[in-house]
Amino acid sequence: MAKRPQVGRLPRATRLLIAGDGVSALGTGLVLPLTLIYLHQVRGISLPVVGDLLAGCGVSGVAAVSLAGPALDRFGARRILVLALVSQALAEVGLAWATSVASAAPALVLLGASLGPAVPAYQMMLAGASPDPATQQRAFAIGFTVVNAAVGIGSAIGAAIATTSDPA
Repeated sequence: MAKRPQVGRLPRATRLLIAGDGVSALGTGLVLPLTLIYLHQVRGISLPVVGDLLAGCGVSGVAAVSLAGPALDRFGARRILVLALVSQALAEVGLAWATSVASAAPALVLLGASLGPAVPAYQMMLAGASPDPATQQRAFAIGFTVVNAAVGIGSAIGAAIATTSDPA
């Protein structure tokens, strides 16, 4: 039997990038799964309208990700990722203060438009931080695992502390 080549430890820059994306995913998990409940039970928006708002979030994400490729090539992954993360933060703040459809819609459109390009920008940075193909495969696998775990943990924490009786 041939031995598989030993893959070393991930570079420090790769580990930091994965950790940062994990923290971002934890925040996403804290909020995104509970958005429907928040808008319906706390803000009083009907379920069909909330569904339309969330669909609009998805549509804006699809539109934005289709523009992400040329933007990544022109401006670089770091700039696009920073812009996407700042936009996500602004969208979540806007959503926290949303009290109606008119104030929730722009926040959700911005959220979708910022979530879309964040993924390819992060993946491009991760590929650059791990140029060796074997290390790159490992980095992508660990990155996906960390993101999924962080979203799940964030969702569990959000569900444990959220209440519909007080928006704060």
